[in-house]
Amino acid sequence: MMGEARPDNGVSVSDTQNLMFSETVPDDPEFMSSDLTQAPPADGSSVDLIRETAELVEAFKDIDNKQEFLTLLHILIGSYQRFNTDLDLAPVFDRVVALSKEKLVFPVTLADLQSNRA
Repeated sequence: MMGEARPDNGVSVSDTQNLMFSETVPDDPEFMSSDLTQAPPADGSSVDLIRETAELVEAFKDIDNKQEFLTLLHILIGSYQRFNTDLDLAPVFDRVVALSKEKLVFPVTLADLQSNRA
């Protein structure tokens, strides 16, 4: 036999009109303040790729292994190129070079990135 269904002690249910929501904020304020987000590409895939490359740079900020970084970056870019063959990599490469100057222990140049293109 079961009794009447009721919430546990200390649990209350609010009406939907009493719920408050905040505005949506970006996950990475540093990235969102960049010029790249002022005019994102129409398909948005470049913005997503730039966000993921920024995460990769962050993961390598204390790791001194340029070749491994470039290999993983190449794999990441390749995963986007499979679905968007017209992907503009220039803003992606520019962002990686800029972030590498700020955060990585090894330099990354445009020549490094272009030599790893698929």
